[in-house]
Amino acid sequence: MEPLTTGATSSCPSADAAARSSAMRDGSLTQTRFVPIAIAIFAVALTLRVFHLDYLSLWNDEVFSRYYYDLFGPRFLLTTGMTIEPTPPLYYFVLQGWMSLFGHGAIALRSLSVLASLIVLPLVYAIAREVSTRNVALVAAALFAVSPMSIFFAQEARVYMMTAIPASLMLLGIARCLRTGSTADLVLYGVGAVIAMYCHATLTFMVTACNIVVIAYLLLTPSRERRLALRNWILGNAVVAVLAVPLVFSMLSNISHNAGGLNWIPPISMHDVIVHVTALVSGMITPPRFPGVELTVLLLLVLGIAIVMSKMPRRTLAVLVAIPLVYFALVVMVSLKQTILLPRVLCWLTVPLCALLAYAVTAPSRARLAARVMLALTFGAGLYYQLAVADGAKSAYRQVFAQARPGLLQADEVVITPYTSPLPLMYYAPGVDHLRKWRDPQVGGIEPVQIPERLGISVIDVRQVSADIKSGKAVWLVADSPDARFLPQLLTTAPPPERHYESMCHDLAQGVDQPPSCLVVYGWNVNRNPVK
Repeated sequence: MEPLTTGATSSCPSADAAARSSAMRDGSLTQTRFVPIAIAIFAVALTLRVFHLDYLSLWNDEVFSRYYYDLFGPRFLLTTGMTIEPTPPLYYFVLQGWMSLFGHGAIALRSLSVLASLIVLPLVYAIAREVSTRNVALVAAALFAVSPMSIFFAQEARVYMMTAIPASLMLLGIARCLRTGSTADLVLYGVGAVIAMYCHATLTFMVTACNIVVIAYLLLTPSRERRLALRNWILGNAVVAVLAVPLVFSMLSNISHNAGGLNWIPPISMHDVIVHVTALVSGMITPPRFPGVELTVLLLLVLGIAIVMSKMPRRTLAVLVAIPLVYFALVVMVSLKQTILLPRVLCWLTVPLCALLAYAVTAPSRARLAARVMLALTFGAGLYYQLAVADGAKSAYRQVFAQARPGLLQADEVVITPYTSPLPLMYYAPGVDHLRKWRDPQVGGIEPVQIPERLGISVIDVRQVSADIKSGKAVWLVADSPDARFLPQLLTTAPPPERHYESMCHDLAQGVDQPPSCLVVYGWNVNRNPVK
């Protein structure tokens, strides 16, 4: 395959060359200073990611990560599982190998994401260094080390932090390719694109965004090699498309047969878009109503002004601004039909965001001071909430089930509501049996349907639950927050529960003052002798 561009002419604008020339004149950090600074950044990143790593309980999706491979096996994950589980199987295979080495505790499960985050750290540096100076690159790495959102997902046993690795490879490959036209850089992008799509289905929109931006960039580049560059780019992405064919078919099947698994996500609104962007910038735990939204809006406004005033090179704009914005727009458009826009699918955007912020606070411009002040306030608030006010960020399964377990062990039946998975109960309250699954025809997906079937849990309807309570059986009910709308069907027909345990959580989607219950456990007839 020929290079994306050939000859002495480069596809990057003269501003790129000016930036690199400036790097030679700006007294960039010497190698002697670079090494200790890089070590310090890595140490800060590691410390923030292992701090309170198991402080919060594993939440539902993390416990699913723990059991999915064990329950269904590799053949299922590579065949039927790809049509019913929205997350492709790559992460589950990697996690299974990781658990075989380090066990199944919360720290072991989450430490894989810690490692992924630490791998991303030098990639952030490499991307920023490719499009700017060493000083900017070091600042970008430092910002990623303290980014509230990157810390949050580095402490979660899910795929989202892992997605930042191939996403970073894609951005790095494109940034280099647009400058050098090297075939190796095009291959780097292609490898990242394939891995990205097999990490998470939403990254197909990143591949689409990359194609839109790069093709537009090349069409607007006055160069005799433009036709050749376009041909090479299209050929490279044709190879990516062929390698992604199994994933595409599974995604189409997933959409057509398993949409019920996403019904718990409410329709998207402009308010949701603002809140999710706030989570990306100021952190997942920072209250959206105040100060999250205010700090985020001001920081992004100053960032935009700094970009304009510093006359950011066109190649840098394409990689750090255009690709993320097009990705975000695609996800929002798809969400108008079926909501997929959640903070977790924005996780990889912390990479270009930190590089952009580093540019804004380092490159000379009249907005640089304002950018520094707003960045310190926004990330400072995010770190405060992430490190000091984390309670309620995830369902407190460990605490609630520890309190309720004596009663659950004595129950005649333990009813699990429609969207609620039995896996957290298995993980945090082992030995509890007589499980029953409250089924609803509108609820689908692997956790509400296939997992209870695989575990041999029998189905029960709400009328039978109410009848069992009235008959004097010791009945316990476990419900996660998506099942709040189902609970009145039972609570209006059954007597009031005698026991009630719950955990409250931050409502990131709404930013309300009174947070909802993440998890509730009700008990009826618990002071009577169980009927076995």
